[in-house]
Amino acid sequence: MENIGTALLERIKELSDIEVQEKELKFAIFNNKVYTSYKEKIKLISDNFDEQLQYYGKKDNYGDEKEKIISRYNEEFQKIYDKRKEQFINIINEIQEMQSNQKIALANIESVYRSRDSIFESEEYKEYLNNKNKFEYMINITKNSSDIEKYKNKLINLKNPVDSYNNKLIALVDKFEKYDGLVFECEKKLDDCIIATEEDFETLMKYRNNNLVEQKKENIFVRLFKKLFASKRKFKKEVIEKMNSEIDDIQNSNIKLLDIIENQTINLVAKIEELRYDINYEYSIATE
Repeated sequence: MENIGTALLERIKELSDIEVQEKELKFAIFNNKVYTSYKEKIKLISDNFDEQLQYYGKKDNYGDEKEKIISRYNEEFQKIYDKRKEQFINIINEIQEMQSNQKIALANIESVYRSRDSIFESEEYKEYLNNKNKFEYMINITKNSSDIEKYKNKLINLKNPVDSYNNKLIALVDKFEKYDGLVFECEKKLDDCIIATEEDFETLMKYRNNNLVEQKKENIFVRLFKKLFASKRKFKKEVIEKMNSEIDDIQNSNIKLLDIIENQTINLVAKIEELRYDINYEYSIATE
């Protein structure tokens, strides 16, 4: 325990220096990975539209239709992104709150550690020693068993300020370590949030992917027939209307998905705050 003061002061400085940078870095990682995944999906949809233009042998300009379809897809991806971003930021805010509690705990540990020598010079400690010596003396000279028992009880119930010091220091270290563990678990939740966002994007793509599989199963003669004889109306029905219908399905699916993410966030934040309360409550009990 000799070097605890210096070590903890260094940890306080470390936490203060990295807190803001850490938040910005984590959010940048989230945005970079999610943005990359999102743009890849939109490019696949855009390329698929162009492939189907070629597949049906259409040379007409369908730029407006394509732009509307891509815009609708963008809107649904954006809904997911916004909801997951909200979840990500909530977790970061909880981490920051815990790191603030850690800094307070570290500052208190350092303060308690430095106060050790003053305990032995305090009036409270002198009074403790006087009472301890008095009770021990009375136990040794008293012949009456009931009086001996009385002074033994007084000695047992006598509070040593050094014990209080040690209990508080141990409780503060325990509080810090538990917050450290909770911060670690929350940081894993940030990684989970990125993975979940990418999986959500995959869910939006499943309608497109299913349609692509169906087209690939068609034999070369069917594809050639479509290319030679498919009308403009046929293209709109098989491609544009189908893609819009798929987006309608995505919108309905998204309503449920967004509710799921919202409930995840609420439950996760509630659980973290419950654990924070438990840590603080255990500390208060330990230092009574």
